[in-house]
Amino acid sequence: MSQLLERSYYQASAVEFVSRDDSSVLGDLVGAHGFATDIMQRNAWQHQIRVIKQLLKAYPSAYVFF
Repeated sequence: MSQLLERSYYQASAVEFVSRDDSSVLGDLVGAHGFATDIMQRNAWQHQIRVIKQLLKAYPSAYVFF
């Protein structure tokens, strides 16, 4: 499991993730990506951030990995 943790672009508790600004989370993902980020990848992450934030309101003890 520790290898998975080291390989994730982003990780946070549900409470932390929901409280963070979407742009801040996106910035962390882009920074960890290590490659040029095309518009489709950026848009996908933006959509995923919004959807996951809505879902996690029902699961405050969850943990998020990208």
